[in-house]
Amino acid sequence: MWFLRRKNSSVVVVTLTDQGGGRFALEGKLSFTSVPGLLQQGARLFAGAEQAIEVDLSGVRRCDSAGLALMVEWLSHARRLKRSLRFQHVPAQILRMAEVSGLENILPL
Repeated sequence: MWFLRRKNSSVVVVTLTDQGGGRFALEGKLSFTSVPGLLQQGARLFAGAEQAIEVDLSGVRRCDSAGLALMVEWLSHARRLKRSLRFQHVPAQILRMAEVSGLENILPL
């Protein structure tokens, strides 16, 4: 679990949970403040996955361009590990951003 405290004292909670068998669940808001920690946590967790990696995004409540960049970085990391990566239950907001930015054919959505 990744906790962030903003300047206005509100707490942002983002979780990346290992569900076993190469499956992970991401919940919370993907933003410029939450992504750096998730990038590192994902790299550690994905390194332990023995086969294909699946990330369930159904718990993502909000996402900005940093969240999309995180997905691209995770894809790159998975390829370096010689593992496939697939994003499941992708929210409409992320699909629209991927389409507008030309990433819908690059990201495994």
